[in-house]
This record gives sequence, C-alpha cells and structure tokens, in this order.
Amino acid sequence: MRITLLKIECLFFSILVGLTFGVVLAVVSCASVFVKILITFPIQLYNIRMQAHIQKRLDALSVEPDDIWGKHIQRMEQKKQENNNEEL
Repeated sequence: MRITLLKIECLFFSILVGLTFGVVLAVVSCASVFVKILITFPIQLYNIRMQAHIQKRLDALSVEPDDIWGKHIQRMEQKKQENNNEEL
C-alpha cells in the first residue's frame, strides 16, 4: 500500500511541477518571441520599402539614358539623310 501511495504522490508532483514549469516556459518563450517580432517586423518593412524605392530609382535612371541616346542616334541619322539629300 505504501508503494502505491508513493507512486501516486510522485505522479501528482511530477504533473504539478511539469505543468507549472511548462506554463512558465511557454509564457517566457512567447514573450521573448513577441518582443523579437515587435522590434524586427517594422525594421523588415522599412528595409523592404527602401529596397523597392531604390530599385525604382535605379530603374528610372537606367531607362532615361537609353531614351536620350536613342533620340541622339535618331537625330544623327536624320542629319545624315538630310546631308545625303542635299548633296544629290
């Protein structure tokens, strides 16, 4: 009878300690993840937005010179054709 009572006491205390420690561990880990996300999420959003802004500016810079050079080449060809027409 004494062994059964000891087993029941051990089972009860292990469940009590396990649940208490488990709840405390869960609360601490959730709180730490919450704080981490609370700090890093706005920084990640800022980085994503800045990368998109920088990419948009780089795209605008790469498009503009092509148009300028294209117009310049077109004007040079027009002048060349005009000069050829004047010589004839």
